[in-house]
Amino acid sequence: MTADQSAPARAIATGWTKGALAALGLALMIVGASQDLAWTTYKLGILPPGLWHVLEHGGYDGPFSENFEAAIGRGLTWTVGFIIVSVVALATVRRRAVHRLPAAVVVLGTVLMTSWALLGSAGLSHGDGRQDFHTLRPALDGVVEHALHGDLDGPYAELPRTLEFVSVTGSVDVYRDAEDPDAVTVFVPQWARLVDDAGGYIYSPHRTPDVYMRGMACTDPARLDGGWWSCGMPTRSD
Repeated sequence: MTADQSAPARAIATGWTKGALAALGLALMIVGASQDLAWTTYKLGILPPGLWHVLEHGGYDGPFSENFEAAIGRGLTWTVGFIIVSVVALATVRRRAVHRLPAAVVVLGTVLMTSWALLGSAGLSHGDGRQDFHTLRPALDGVVEHALHGDLDGPYAELPRTLEFVSVTGSVDVYRDAEDPDAVTVFVPQWARLVDDAGGYIYSPHRTPDVYMRGMACTDPARLDGGWWSCGMPTRSD
């Protein structure tokens, strides 16, 4: 192969490499900015459990608060992706000045479209039950899936390792209607006293929940989304 023939081959290989790097960078930016996509990639086995813990809630046993660690984890993931995309874009147009402005517009647009979801999306507030519900929603729905499939049943049902973080006790209470086995009620505690009483999220799509939360009656539940309720937790309006 002559030098003239090898040049197109090298150009094609370089183009594929740049395309793969750009796709990787965009994926990192989106995962860093989106709770739902971070959860989806984790469920598919793409995102390692350790990285999921840092991205979504920062790790309950870490030296810092969940908000701090989750913000750092998401921020670093998004920043690495942005750097990769920027380097690829600049390398593509470094010899073509006429394309630099459009490339800059594309990069800036990508930043604006992905970064809006990053602000306020990391970690748990521990003071706003509604915000924390949206942070935990994908994992809470995962708990319901296990309950509907029969993997979880009865009080103090131990959650699988991949979902134990969603409950302060690592367990949930699952109640089934004797007359309608498909009518499942799930209580996911977010706080619990040493002896009794607890509060948290209740999945009850068929009726207003009327359950005892490990000693404390749910008397004034707040409706959330998708059959979920908040009870015994501070919930500010959106």
